[in-house]
Parts: sequence; structure tokens; C-alpha cells
Amino acid sequence: VSQSRYNIFPNPASSNIHITIKDCQNSHLFKLYNNAGQEVMSEYLPSGACSHSMDVAAISPGSYILRAIAENGNIQNLHLIVE
Repeated sequence: VSQSRYNIFPNPASSNIHITIKDCQNSHLFKLYNNAGQEVMSEYLPSGACSHSMDVAAISPGSYILRAIAENGNIQNLHLIVE
């Protein structure tokens, strides 16, 4: 069982989500996808940053996938609910 390299809170969210990253040495790209597979948001986080906030207030309520792509090639998909 693989452990998550990321923590998202709050989840469910209605305004901002906060992401904490266990591997701060790599830069990260966060992409948010809706249920149709369309990218609705994308944000870059430079190496050395261990946390990030994303504003999801303008996004329609529903279930989303937050894809975290690290500079070293690691990819992890995280489930997010927006209310």
C-alpha cells in the first residue's frame, strides 16, 4: 500500500483547499479535473515549498481529481469534493 505524499484539507471544501507536501525538494504541478476529465485548474509550486493553497470557490460543486505531478516524475491522484 502506497502512502500519500500529499494531504488536502478541508475535504470537502467550499472556498480554499490547503495542500501539504511531504517531498518539498521537488517542484510540483497540481491539476484539477472534473468528472468529465476536463482540466479546470492548474497551479505550479516551486521546489522548497511544503504547502500550497488553491481557491476553489469559483468551481462548481462536485467530485474532482487533483493530480499532483512532482518534478521527479511521481504522480498521485487525490479525490476532492467541492461543495
